[in-house]
Amino acid sequence: MYLFWISYGLNWCIVVLLWIMYMKGKSSRSTNPDPQALAEKNLIGSIFPIQIFKTVDQRFVSTTSREYTVLFFVTPECDGCKKIITELEGISGIDQDNLIMISFGEESDAKALVENLKIRQPVTAYDFKYVELFGVNMLPYAVIVNANGIVIAKGEIDFPSSLAKMIDNLPSF
Repeated sequence: MYLFWISYGLNWCIVVLLWIMYMKGKSSRSTNPDPQALAEKNLIGSIFPIQIFKTVDQRFVSTTSREYTVLFFVTPECDGCKKIITELEGISGIDQDNLIMISFGEESDAKALVENLKIRQPVTAYDFKYVELFGVNMLPYAVIVNANGIVIAKGEIDFPSSLAKMIDNLPSF
């Protein structure tokens, strides 16, 4: 009889542990995470807090589908951002599948940016409260993550050549 209750209790412990692991994995891949949970999460060598992004055209894109993904942070009002956006196609190592543009501000402004500049890459919009929490201190800015979501490079992008240089200096995969 005791053996029954011991195995019954162990089974419940396993169920609870699996549920906790499931919930932890689910929350780490959220498309709209808690801003406080993002603080200090984008240092080189750490896991970037978001791997799945919902775009302004209601698609989902992931950083885990490529060898590396460039997260390119902009605002629709930033003239330097717009200039670099128009020159992204010419940067070696950048294509439609390995760049996700993150626009700070209203989703409607991000949609207008996509239409005005004819952006082919996925674009997502986040509130300005995420600027500091994503570790973005200047725009335009880039964070490069590998297929495991680990930050492998980051920095201010003042010219298209600075993004190209960041990509050229990536560690070998």
